[in-house]
Amino acid sequence: MSIAGHAQFSIVRLARLAGYPNIKNTLQFSTVPSINAYGHSFSPVALQNIVTSQRALQSTASLIQELQSSNESRTDLSVGPESWSSLASAGQQESNAVQPVIRQVNTTRIGKRKNPRSQAEKLAIYQGGKAFRNQMLKDRGSWSYDWRTPLRDLERYHDSYGGGDAVSSYIPEIFEKTRVPHNIHVDQIERPPTWTASTFYTHVVRLTSSNVDRLVARKIYSKGQSHTVAVAETVARLFADPSLKYVVSVAAGNVALRFLFDHGKFARGQDLFGRLQELQKDTDPSTYNIMLGAAAEQKDLHTFTYILKMMVIYKICPNTQTWLHLARAVREDEVRTIIIRRMAEKGLLKDSAVVKKAVALLMPQLVVKYLDSGNKASELIDALDSPYGSEWCSTAAAESLIDGVGVRYTTQEALVILEKLHDRGYRPTQGMLLLFLRQCSRTKAHELAVRFLFVFRTKYTIGPSMQIYDFLFQQAWRNRLYNCCRVLWIHACVKGHTSFEMQRLVKESLYVQPRTSSAEQSRSGAWEETAGK
Repeated sequence: MSIAGHAQFSIVRLARLAGYPNIKNTLQFSTVPSINAYGHSFSPVALQNIVTSQRALQSTASLIQELQSSNESRTDLSVGPESWSSLASAGQQESNAVQPVIRQVNTTRIGKRKNPRSQAEKLAIYQGGKAFRNQMLKDRGSWSYDWRTPLRDLERYHDSYGGGDAVSSYIPEIFEKTRVPHNIHVDQIERPPTWTASTFYTHVVRLTSSNVDRLVARKIYSKGQSHTVAVAETVARLFADPSLKYVVSVAAGNVALRFLFDHGKFARGQDLFGRLQELQKDTDPSTYNIMLGAAAEQKDLHTFTYILKMMVIYKICPNTQTWLHLARAVREDEVRTIIIRRMAEKGLLKDSAVVKKAVALLMPQLVVKYLDSGNKASELIDALDSPYGSEWCSTAAAESLIDGVGVRYTTQEALVILEKLHDRGYRPTQGMLLLFLRQCSRTKAHELAVRFLFVFRTKYTIGPSMQIYDFLFQQAWRNRLYNCCRVLWIHACVKGHTSFEMQRLVKESLYVQPRTSSAEQSRSGAWEETAGK
């Protein structure tokens, strides 16, 4: 129960002890003239203000306990009606901000039986209340929202536990190459004949690696189900099976945790982590880093701090990945720079893989700072070699660099930067091609986009993917380029790269009947109704 729940429960209990047994919640205080308990008189207004005041909620429960524990020595109490009134007036300012939220929650509870809300409305109310609570805690200076707290823990326990990267969990080798299941129901994935730690790990890997196409999933799964949900439920049943508790390993748990958190199954991920602790499995930094990475992805510093505290309690040494997750969890660029600087002071940037991840986190800020100083974009690569060496380039860092240069300069300058990176051994990806196409879309440079497609095909041997076909088709559809849409549709069908959005646009155009009146038919309406035909 929350602090507010404890306070309201205590005051309602006080009202019942005073001779009003029918009082069930604080909304019925208006029907009570006054409450006399333990030799003190409390007005309904004071009690209601105390309940709705966020500052008084923390003191109300302790005051009630003090009144009840000092029932025999009432003369020694220093809490009287004046103290309650002053406490209520002290929180009146915050009460005005909290009252609409409490009124909304109470109205929801009262009208729940007659007017049930939809799932979307309930989720919106829950998210609004959670955001309000987090903002209140952050405004009060809660330690869990201060980035200095996890940074202090990392510095302290990284040194006390010996520093460096902790030994990762043992992952059993899979000698036989198992085929990843494709386009089959999760219940049809073959289970091993005998259960061992290795076969259990292999089966979890096969479950989490299986995939089903969207059109096939509509046939093999019922309405409202998906392959991801089915896999999550199957994995949860495997780890909860009492007969398999002796073959459960931390390596298999890490694979399952990564799958659940990557697909947004946070509740199931927490249950699985609790199951590993219940089985007394020796978790390692990789287990906690998976949860820390999920919190960092959501920029949830509050959850990140609590998971790190749990990591410290179990005396598990943070490693460099934990530091990088903290740098991802913060929102301010200056704070991220401070964290990376502390990593360099402790000698954690000696590994080239760690340097690549650190530079990728700092790249947006480095590009803006360098170009705003009046420097040339062509000299940016040489400027990055000075503090970080020549092995700083990664896919994420290159995409951030190209995007920053393309936005602040021209797409031609970004192409020159890409050629320099390619000469140094960097291989462009389809994501880089999509990045160039988005830049051309912002500037309406359609001829340049065609040139990029040709350059990536001939020089880098990179062709369009489903995401690129979807982007080009939607651009052509939006600009009403009929022949371009036909060519893209034919090539996407041949390659098997027709996305759901492409099929939806064409299908709706085929289904909609054109309007008979020419006055009712606009140019955009005519395009949407006839282009697919």
